[in-house]
Amino acid sequence: MRGLTTEELIMRAFGVEKLDIPKAPGLGLMLEEARFERYNKRFSGDGIHEGLIWSEYADFLDKFKNEHIYSVIVNKEKTEHPMISWLQTLPIHTYDIRDDFKNELPLEPTDDRILLSKIQSENEPPPNPYFQAFSKACINNDQDKNEEEISQLEEEQNGNKEENEIFNEADTSLSETNDRCSS
Repeated sequence: MRGLTTEELIMRAFGVEKLDIPKAPGLGLMLEEARFERYNKRFSGDGIHEGLIWSEYADFLDKFKNEHIYSVIVNKEKTEHPMISWLQTLPIHTYDIRDDFKNELPLEPTDDRILLSKIQSENEPPPNPYFQAFSKACINNDQDKNEEEISQLEEEQNGNKEENEIFNEADTSLSETNDRCSS
């Protein structure tokens, strides 16, 4: 995206606003190597678990990647050209706030509470009206969650009372039955 936008966009992309940024094609995205250092450190010496070490399988893994992964990526790129098609769409994006966001709040505002608290702690004014609406949504969402948690606790306590009554009745009838049987 070099030449199409500024470095400032990177910081904005991690904000609350939904920006019109093109998504790169997923073809070729893969986990090259799984690492298990922490697992091995924690479990491999316990006498039960073996360490997960891939170096002994390196030749097999390389052969598998070449035959079944890289070949598919190359063939798809040759036939369908997803990367070239994506590159051609870059100039038509605005790299600004998406039109469908202008009248919409984020679906899960609690995910960005860290950003909200950071800006509030620095005593900076909110950057735009969308952020003000977002912060109100966070506060309202937190209040709703607190009310939900209280009602769930009350329901659990009521449920526990009912369960205890049932268990007490069962225990009483069991005791009475044992008394009759032993008489």
